[in-house]
Amino acid sequence: MGLEVARRIGAEIISMDSMALYRGMDIGTAKPSRSEQAGTPHHLIDVLEPHEEYSLAQFIAAADRAANEIRARGRAALFVGGTPLYLKGLLRGIFQGPRPIGSFAPASRAGAERSFGVAPAAGGCRSGGGTAAPSQRHAAVDPGHRSL
Repeated sequence: MGLEVARRIGAEIISMDSMALYRGMDIGTAKPSRSEQAGTPHHLIDVLEPHEEYSLAQFIAAADRAANEIRARGRAALFVGGTPLYLKGLLRGIFQGPRPIGSFAPASRAGAERSFGVAPAAGGCRSGGGTAAPSQRHAAVDPGHRSL
């Protein structure tokens, strides 16, 4: 249906399908065929490798750029398919949530040290009370806990 609407109004399609972004993810998505894409310009399809992460914020920025480029050519942008999350992000923006994890990492580290004698370290975890200390503390709080 999106292809037909785009043809009738002379629009270019911006995909909101979170899986169509990835190259090689052709099965299980509503990704248009090469011939469908050739007849009507499509955006935000096959732009990422499968191992790459992509956030809502990145999608909104990319969709905004694509829509501006389309409008600059005198054409309409038609947003098609995909996830309600992407649509809601475009229409409502991204909520102002809690700060990123780095902002509370020092408090989390201090809490872990107090509770379990563990201080997170780069590349893993070190114990402030020997290797048995966290397990012993856990057993004291949870009598059903068994150490491995």
